[in-house]
Amino acid sequence: MEAAISVVTAELVSRFISFLKNKYQSSLNHAESEEKVRERLQHLLMRVSIVMEEADGRYITNSGMLLQLKMLSEAMYKGYRVLDTLRYKSFQDSVGFDKVSVNDSSSSSLYLAIPFKRSRTYRENDDKAMRLESDGALESLEIVVAHMAEFVVLLTGYNLMTILDHGRSMFGMMLVVIEFASDVDDDEWKRFHSFLIRVSRGSRIIIISKLTRLARFGSVQPIFLSVLSYDELRYLFKTLAFRNIDPTEYPQLVKIADGFAKELHTMQGALVATNMYADVLRRNLDVLFWRCILDRGIRYVKRNISIYGVHPSTLLEQGHPVDITDFALHPLSMRRYTINASIKEESPSVTLGELLADPSIRPKKDFILISWESRIPPRNTFARFVTSHAEDTSEGSALHPGRKRRGVSCNV
Repeated sequence: MEAAISVVTAELVSRFISFLKNKYQSSLNHAESEEKVRERLQHLLMRVSIVMEEADGRYITNSGMLLQLKMLSEAMYKGYRVLDTLRYKSFQDSVGFDKVSVNDSSSSSLYLAIPFKRSRTYRENDDKAMRLESDGALESLEIVVAHMAEFVVLLTGYNLMTILDHGRSMFGMMLVVIEFASDVDDDEWKRFHSFLIRVSRGSRIIIISKLTRLARFGSVQPIFLSVLSYDELRYLFKTLAFRNIDPTEYPQLVKIADGFAKELHTMQGALVATNMYADVLRRNLDVLFWRCILDRGIRYVKRNISIYGVHPSTLLEQGHPVDITDFALHPLSMRRYTINASIKEESPSVTLGELLADPSIRPKKDFILISWESRIPPRNTFARFVTSHAEDTSEGSALHPGRKRRGVSCNV
């Protein structure tokens, strides 16, 4: 009897060891497979990026070439998003962390990375979805790269662009860019156009507007710009937020950047907001700081939709005030800045980055909020006028009637 038990026990132990060995080998093979996918993606993205950079510096007029360039860019942006996701997943697996939502004393939702064991089914489904997406991104890149040789040959036949120095070329011509917010009388436009021709013959004028009827002033067919796709906006935001810093060194920040990109994409690709958030974030590469700013931005959107039923970006575009209580931790309204109003010109100014980092710097009276300043000439400043829509209260007081709440600074 003891001999039989010994044989059965040995068999069970042998099978268990074999099971563990197979499971470990399977896990190892899966890890190696993911690593190969990441390496392949990175290699293909490097090749596509070089071609894209070369194409950006040439005058491409052929519609077929432009279509192929669009396919290249779409595959590239998707590839970068998937590559970042794979890197973050590898980071999570290596440290055994997952994210869960916790509430701080201010009731603002933050996300902290803490050890958290996921169920086997959840993890397997997550891994399967990731494999499908990474395989799809890899296939898209391989297809466009396979047809890229002819594109590169044709690309060399297009002239390189004449580099301009602050809008002036070596021949003294001018490039005038005009943005119209409303329609213009035909006679007024003719007078302006005639004046410009007399001042500098051979100059060019670019008209920017959301009003299609202004196309009547153009001498060529209008170009209609589409909204950036999520992958394009995400790539732009990540590039601006990290600038010269290697994002692979900050996998958690890359993941949070995805959250910002999703929120910004709901604003129909608002480039000013994209630059504004990126400018604030790159000054402080702290995980809690980034999550705090993202949390405030989400609550800012939800608050305005709850009050006005419209996204705040739409309200600002139409000239209506928006509620920025969540940015300043004080009941405030923000609207377009009218520069010719004397009372507003005398008001103090604060940058949005300063206000987000430390709400206590908010002036007690009306002030000008500088959301972002262009880094290239003529260095346009994007400013808004801010007024209080509640009686004067102490710093960090009630954000809702009858309810007190402690303010939380993102200055970490």
